[in-house]
Amino acid sequence: MAVKPVSRKRSKKSAARGGAALANRWGAAYAALPRARAARSKRVVDARTFAEEAFELPCAWQIGWKATAEGALDELELRFAPAFYLDHELKGRSLHVWREQDDARTGFRLEGKSAKSVELVVSGVATLVGRQAFGLKPLNDGDDLHFVFLEPARVERLRALLGGALRHALMALTEVRLDGQAGTVTWSDGVGKAKESEIAKVEKAFGIRFPDDYRTFVKTQRGGTPSPQVVKIQGRRSPGVLSSLLNFVPGDDDYILENHDWIKDRLATGVIPIAGDPAGNYICFDFGGKGDPKIVWWEHEVNARKRYLPIAKSFTELLGSLYDEE
Repeated sequence: MAVKPVSRKRSKKSAARGGAALANRWGAAYAALPRARAARSKRVVDARTFAEEAFELPCAWQIGWKATAEGALDELELRFAPAFYLDHELKGRSLHVWREQDDARTGFRLEGKSAKSVELVVSGVATLVGRQAFGLKPLNDGDDLHFVFLEPARVERLRALLGGALRHALMALTEVRLDGQAGTVTWSDGVGKAKESEIAKVEKAFGIRFPDDYRTFVKTQRGGTPSPQVVKIQGRRSPGVLSSLLNFVPGDDDYILENHDWIKDRLATGVIPIAGDPAGNYICFDFGGKGDPKIVWWEHEVNARKRYLPIAKSFTELLGSLYDEE
C-alpha cells in the first residue's frame, strides 16, 4: 500500500506554526528580563530583536573590547555606586578587584594576560554582584562588548523558554570565581588559540556544534594545563584531575580528533572527549541527551559503554568547579 505523501501546502503551514511558536518564545523570554515592558515583547521575534531590545534595559551596557581593564572597572563602578563601591589594585601582572559594603570586602584576582581582559573583568564584577554575565551575541560584531547582567534564576527561566536557541542571542562569558573559593583558573603549556576553521572542521567530523562558552574559550585562550585542576565527580568518592585540555592542532598529542579515534570504539554515540587526566581517562561532552550537552567523566578501565559519571552542566561550570587538593 502506497503511503500518501504530505502535501506541500500542509508542510508550509506546519513550518509557519513552528516559526510562530519560536517567535512567541523569544517574546516571552524578553518579557522575563528585569524591567522589560510586556508591550515591547511583541516586537521580539528572533535572536537579533531580543538582543536589540535587551540592550535598552538597565541590566545591559557596553564596553570597548580594546578598553583597559582599569577603564572597564571605572565604568562598571559608576553603575553600582552608591549602593557599594568597587575598587582595584594593579601590581605587575596581578589585578585584584574587590567590592566594599558595610565594612566587608569580597573580591577576585586575575593573573598574567587575564589581568588585561575586559571580558574577565566584566564576568568577575557580575559574580561580585550575584549575577551572571552574557554577551549579546548578535550585537558583538564590532569594537564593543555588549553584555547583560542576569540573576541565575532568570537565566534558568530563559533556558526553559528557549532551550538551545538561547545560544543564538546570549554568549556566556568565562566565569571568574571569588577569593575564598578555589581561585581563578590559570593555564600553562597551551599550544595556541583555535581558529574558527579548525573548530568547524572538528564539528563537521562529529556532526555537532560545540556550546558557545567552549567555542569562545578555545578561540580566546591557549588552553593546556589548568591550575587548579581537581574536579569532583558525582557518584564517585575520589575526585578526578583535568591534566590537559584537548586542542585543535592536528598532529599534537592532545589533538581532539586523534584522541577520539583512540577510544571511539568504547564510547557511546554523541560522547566527545575534550580533556584528559594522567591515567588515560577523559572528560567529555555528552550530546546524547536533550538540550545542551552535559560534561561527564569517562573511565577507561570501565568497559560499559553507557557508564558516564556527571561532572557539570556546562563547560563554564566545569571551569568554575576546579579546585586545589588540600
